[in-house]
Amino acid sequence: MKRLILPTIVSALLLTGCSSTQQSQIVKDISNSTIDAVFGGSSSSTDNAVTDTRSTQKTSFYITEATVHSPDFGRVSVSKAKNPKGLTEVKIGKSIHLDSGGELNAKMYLYPITNEGYIVDKPVTFHRMSALAVVNSGRYYVKAEAYAGNKFAATGYVDIERGVTNKVNLSFE
Repeated sequence: MKRLILPTIVSALLLTGCSSTQQSQIVKDISNSTIDAVFGGSSSSTDNAVTDTRSTQKTSFYITEATVHSPDFGRVSVSKAKNPKGLTEVKIGKSIHLDSGGELNAKMYLYPITNEGYIVDKPVTFHRMSALAVVNSGRYYVKAEAYAGNKFAATGYVDIERGVTNKVNLSFE
């Protein structure tokens, strides 16, 4: 009977919408729990398989270079607030460490993106958290860094909206 359980589960998974990674993880978990049930084991196993898409090699990162990183580092988002002047303003909003949630002081370079999709080599720079700049609306590529014993980075595209204060929120990794 036990020999029929595993093939039945595998067949059911193949018919559903699970990806192969999810299927192999489910099968592994079921196999481990079945073995533990049969042998009465109560120890837990640790899977050391690398599931992240990051490379183990060091990647050079300079916020002063007008380059796009793929995949991006950290997370970048924009929150908007009305301003009485009606100007298109940008400033650094929240700046946190992605893993711990702790606040970090950041430097940010905002590179304009042309209508053709090219990155412009003349960034708008923010060297202090309190810095505020008036910019044109449109698409920008953000490169930011923070130091807290180690160098942390955040990159990504943002769309700057016209006539409001755009707060660029940074989550560093």
